[in-house]
Amino acid sequence: AVAAATAATAVSALRPKRRRDRRDRAWRRSVATTNETNASVTSSASASRFSTKESVIVTDLIAQSFIKIFNNAFLNTIERVRQPHLINVLKNLKTFAARVPPKYRGSIEKALRTEGFLSFLLSRAAVSLLCAKATLRPSQTKLGREHEELATVVEELYIAALLHAEDQWDLELKADGKTFMAVAASFVKHLADPAPLKTANIQAALLGLDANPLIWTRYGLDLLGISLNSISIGGYDTAAQTEPKDRRKVSLLGGDSLYATAQWAMAKLDSRACRKLIADTIASYSDGQLRKRELLWNLDLTVKQYLEIEKVAGVAAFFGASTACAAFVNKVSDGIAQQLAEFGADLGLVVSLLKDVRTVGMQTALKLGRISAPIIFAMQRDQRLKELLATRLTNKEDFEEALRRVKEYGMMPTIHLVNKLGARAAARLECLEESEEKEALLTLVRGVACLHLMEDGNVSSDDLSSEDFGDPESRVFDMKVANLRLRAQLQRVHSSEQRSKNRLESIQAIARGDDVTLSSRRRTPKGLGLEFDSEEVEWLILRGLERRTPLPQQLDLNHLLSCVTEGRDEVQKRLLALREAAQSTKLKNAITEVFSSGGKRLRPALCLLVHSMLKTEGSADADAAYEKVIVLATSIEIIHTASLVHDDILDDADQRRQQQTMHRIFGPDVAVLSGDFLFAHASGLIESLEDDDVTRLVSLVIEEFGYGELSQSAKRFDASVSLFNYLKKSFYKTASLLAAACRASAVLTGLRCEVCDVLYTYGFYLGLAFQIADDVLDFTGGEELGKPIGQDLAEGNLTAPVILCLQGSEELGLAASVDSSELARLIQRRFSGHGDLERSLQIINESGGVDRAYALAEKMANKALEALTLVAPTESEARRALAGLCRWAVRRSN
Repeated sequence: AVAAATAATAVSALRPKRRRDRRDRAWRRSVATTNETNASVTSSASASRFSTKESVIVTDLIAQSFIKIFNNAFLNTIERVRQPHLINVLKNLKTFAARVPPKYRGSIEKALRTEGFLSFLLSRAAVSLLCAKATLRPSQTKLGREHEELATVVEELYIAALLHAEDQWDLELKADGKTFMAVAASFVKHLADPAPLKTANIQAALLGLDANPLIWTRYGLDLLGISLNSISIGGYDTAAQTEPKDRRKVSLLGGDSLYATAQWAMAKLDSRACRKLIADTIASYSDGQLRKRELLWNLDLTVKQYLEIEKVAGVAAFFGASTACAAFVNKVSDGIAQQLAEFGADLGLVVSLLKDVRTVGMQTALKLGRISAPIIFAMQRDQRLKELLATRLTNKEDFEEALRRVKEYGMMPTIHLVNKLGARAAARLECLEESEEKEALLTLVRGVACLHLMEDGNVSSDDLSSEDFGDPESRVFDMKVANLRLRAQLQRVHSSEQRSKNRLESIQAIARGDDVTLSSRRRTPKGLGLEFDSEEVEWLILRGLERRTPLPQQLDLNHLLSCVTEGRDEVQKRLLALREAAQSTKLKNAITEVFSSGGKRLRPALCLLVHSMLKTEGSADADAAYEKVIVLATSIEIIHTASLVHDDILDDADQRRQQQTMHRIFGPDVAVLSGDFLFAHASGLIESLEDDDVTRLVSLVIEEFGYGELSQSAKRFDASVSLFNYLKKSFYKTASLLAAACRASAVLTGLRCEVCDVLYTYGFYLGLAFQIADDVLDFTGGEELGKPIGQDLAEGNLTAPVILCLQGSEELGLAASVDSSELARLIQRRFSGHGDLERSLQIINESGGVDRAYALAEKMANKALEALTLVAPTESEARRALAGLCRWAVRRSN
């Protein structure tokens, strides 16, 4: 403790004493004159007097607030969450970052640079862990691995969301770093002053009987670390490490990888409510981000509208998800889970508003045209500001005048709003039983919202605005908060009664000799495609390289799928109706564009064909099973489409299916967020099926998408890549979704596990055959595919025709081509010489690379046929279609 205090004093001494005194006087003067300022906002004469005074320093307010709430009990409570649980969360995040190829690692590691005390207090993971500890069931004594995984997921989703909003990512990280640094510096300054050291709470923390000097010292050093390393926090910039044209790809890949990892982690979590909430959160966030872009420079925006958008499209969305999911995992009542969700959202809004009200936040908002709460409040009180904003602040003088007016008229009403939201958040916590964790959460929200300063008179209601506090609307708000507190307390009583009732029923069941443990155990999933198992994938690939049998003759795709036309039409109808789930006009247009552009709809057809082949006619559940398969088919196609939208950005593709790609029509920002919305909406549809096996299947596919994309990116221009690794990558990128579609359809149709396994292998090999043939089209397709011949090769993506020329294949009885060494040299120098690409294409054609790849595709299609024979030996329209797809996949022309 002494070491921390001494270090704090040393840092404070780095500043000249005269400068410290001047800042202290400025703070006292700003607080003393705040009443005069805000009482006169309706008078232009008074406003001009205020313009000569200094504004309240927001970070100093927060620092003073935390000084007042610091005590050893609070520190010990959060330390029990931090050690080891939050530390494990950070380890999980860093472990994931280490798996990512170095080229794309920086954008993820960037999120892990700030680990100080305030970043801990305000992180979604920490709040989630505190809520989880506060809602543990009586039979539980400590947090488990599922709570740490949930906290990790929330942080991964938040980082991913900001990575996909690239410009916002840089702004948010720098704003966080600067805010933490400024609060920490102010905190250290105040601790170095003798006055705070005389207060009872600080003395108890330093000298009391229950004091823990180790904890106090650790947090003191954390704060010093933020202060002394502020340059690295605010100045770290991914843009400086990558070419501008690659920045979007880096952020997109990093975000997709985090989304995929989080999706798989959620699938393994025993809480359907959590999975559905997370899916809804990401969908709403992506939609909301586009709405925020549409509202730039909208001078008619109200504070209520601003808060509603921030609640779904800002950090509040992730705070709300973190607190609600913590409650869901502990299986609390829906009412308490809803209260905690709203608590998290209110806390997130407080954090957002505190960023907005800082000078840097107001400057950023004015530059971008983002109409934030301080700007809205200021426009309500100053017509001149509205006139300035109507000009878009095109010259420096207008910008500086607008900033000054926002400070004059918007700062204090925003702080007042922070106080209100903090009071409401604190009231919601009354739904919890009394505990140290509840008290810590209350202390946290009161500290962040500066409620202690309000109550103690340091910043009184008169100081903020007697007009705002005394109006009828404010009194109504206070009454609503009081009513909310009573309702939360009533929910706590009802929850306690329900727990007592459940406990009594358990005791009675034990007395009767009933087995009360089986119902609470989660079934262990068994079967192909339900675990991330590399050996399983490798075994299936090796089987696919075995013997060869004839394939049926090529058939027209539309003829093959005619037996499920009705189902395909219904899927298309639902895809187009998806636009109604969006609120953003840009998102609505993007959805209409992407689902109106045609496509084979192969994946939905597979779901429908498998169901049609295996269904039991006349079954009582036949209609319900068919409806579930339609929902599955729709969600599978949405996931496929979302992956194509993101792939087109990564590949710089101008066309797909001879039509412009979404990022060329709407821009990369809309394309990225539209893809996120589609992924999240599909996850929500999957959760509506209420089948854990299907959830795991689809979630694992999304995880494998990210793994496959990263694997491909890491192997560009690598002439040593093996055929085996190419097939694994092809499974992760393409075949995994086809295999999951076939198995999931069988699961929903009600088939036993062995049949589901066989259908998974059918989809596995069909998907590999499809991808190999698709790669061949890069050498034979021409302009009808909307891209030049050899484009994949030019970008360094080495596919079957290239690899079989470079290395041959023992399984196929093929030796490397005679010109393989020359081809390898051309690839390794990335076709930098004149005519290199043309010469490479010539070598591949003369060496029979296309025919070699077709032979490999036929082997995989043959294995798919064998699986089909095992599971459906009798003929039917659906079976003939599935068999015909094996031939079509190999010899198709588009």
